[in-house]
Amino acid sequence: MYLKTFRIKNFRGIKETTLNFSSGINILIGENNAGKTSVLDALRICLSFKEHNALRVSKKDFNIYCPSEDIEFDLSFSINNDYERACFIELYNANTDALDIHFRFNLNNKSPIGKINSTIWGGENEGQNIPNEIFQLFINVYLGALRDAKKYLSPGRFNILGQFLSDIDEKKFSEEYDKDKMIDDLNNRIQNSSFLDFVEDVNEEYINNHLTNLTFDDNNLNIGITSLSKDFEEYCKNLKIIIPLINNFSSSLELNQNGLGYNNIIYMSILLSRLSILKEQEDSLFLSLIIEEPEAHLQPQLQNLFFSYLNSINEELNKKESFQIF
Repeated sequence: MYLKTFRIKNFRGIKETTLNFSSGINILIGENNAGKTSVLDALRICLSFKEHNALRVSKKDFNIYCPSEDIEFDLSFSINNDYERACFIELYNANTDALDIHFRFNLNNKSPIGKINSTIWGGENEGQNIPNEIFQLFINVYLGALRDAKKYLSPGRFNILGQFLSDIDEKKFSEEYDKDKMIDDLNNRIQNSSFLDFVEDVNEEYINNHLTNLTFDDNNLNIGITSLSKDFEEYCKNLKIIIPLINNFSSSLELNQNGLGYNNIIYMSILLSRLSILKEQEDSLFLSLIIEEPEAHLQPQLQNLFFSYLNSINEELNKKESFQIF
């Protein structure tokens, strides 16, 4: 199956338009401010509707010329077999032999905060409820128009490498990669290292010494400092990416010393890895990849290589399941 038509009405600068897509790769080309980002964001709202971090319709999304009119999204999927028809029976439109999802959003101006109401139904007739399980069969991965890949590759809470590693089911590899056992082993190694001894001595001689003189606590309130954690995700998000020089990790570049284009390529590699993991671990029937400005920071030869690789990914995944790239 694949998304065949997508109708957008009263969304941002788009009054009304219908786009016809093909299976595989679809490329939107247009001048600045033509509405390409609005189309991709509308797709994200629909294809990731039930995800906890999904893009949501906001008050500013209503059409700038007629903000009182409802936002409408209508998606029609072409199907290939009875199995897809049965799995998505709540979306089936017998008149067109397609799967239809309809979204309608309206702004409640009587609400002091401008509450947005939504109505979603499947098939031909309004009122056909869509169970949450249906939305879980749609998986979407989004690659934004990056201007600062370094932010998402560096250690910290935005670290996508850490998010990716945390999402992997350790059963994919072998029993030796049990996450709890790996963390225990790591903590034992750190606990017995001279690094923690150094930190403890410095803390005792300096910080706690001053702290004792700055409090009235008779029990001599002291603090402890540790790098130990029981949280696998906590360790992963602090991982650091380095770029070796001449295949030698003893000499390496930091991300801020690397070119913007190659930082983008590293980011894309991790996002495409997440796509592979989702394909293997989730029970999806429709998988999609949305990429905004893939050419950002890439010179023409790398752009050509990137699109060629997308073609190979598309051919590989479409052999096994429904997959579409926008």
